[in-house]
Amino acid sequence: RAQDTTVDDLLHCNAIAIGSPEYFGTMAGMIKDFFDRTYASAQDKTIGLPFVCFVCAGNDGRGALTQMERIIAGYKWRQALEHQRIVGPPTDEDFIRIEELGHTMAAGVGMDPVLVVVHGDGAPSLTLYRLQAATPKEHRHAQ
Repeated sequence: RAQDTTVDDLLHCNAIAIGSPEYFGTMAGMIKDFFDRTYASAQDKTIGLPFVCFVCAGNDGRGALTQMERIIAGYKWRQALEHQRIVGPPTDEDFIRIEELGHTMAAGVGMDPVLVVVHGDGAPSLTLYRLQAATPKEHRHAQ
């Protein structure tokens, strides 16, 4: 959960997938709080970190994605996969697609699959997924 994630968690992961419900065209407050709490300490130490975002929205999700992308640009992370948007109530296919996104992200950086959890009403309940390192962190910057 974003509120429980620390700078140390961010500094010791090989990739990150950030999921947020979209509220009134914006990302969830706890996602913004995560960025606020980690930016100064992690900005120069996580350059090149592979990331992907996903949003569950009642409208179109573009507002939340745009906000997250703007903040992430300051970290200089590297987008690893196409961002995903779920518009309206999520379907079983949406849940499968987001879970596959986590597995693909993990496989791409040489780690075990990641279990993706979403809340029953469609809003991601685990809004920040930490992909635990299976290889040394330094490998993240290799091309």
